[in-house]
Amino acid sequence: SYMGRPRWGRRFCNYAEPAAYMEKVESRGHGVRESEVLERPDAMAEAVMLGLRMLGRGIAGRGFRARFGAELWEGLYKKSTILAQGGLVRLSGDRVVLAEAGLFVSNEVMVNLLP
Repeated sequence: SYMGRPRWGRRFCNYAEPAAYMEKVESRGHGVRESEVLERPDAMAEAVMLGLRMLGRGIAGRGFRARFGAELWEGLYKKSTILAQGGLVRLSGDRVVLAEAGLFVSNEVMVNLLP
């Protein structure tokens, strides 16, 4: 799971086995197995990765700027332009959107776009 607070967010996972989860909830008050507080660069990379998964919407520069105080295009413009020329992403206004051809190699596209 992901929570947007504190700071740049926190990622966590619960115990998968029901008996272990229930035992932890009873003994500790929660069933969280692992937890990680994200730093800004990790949160930015995650925003790029998850944004590309929003088919048809992609990553919005305005939202990225509002959240991180940084331009989406800093460091991404050259990479996204090359991927767009290859038909893997589309550049639409201030958005980078995964193109249909990019669906088949989306992990590679995401790795190339990570800040």
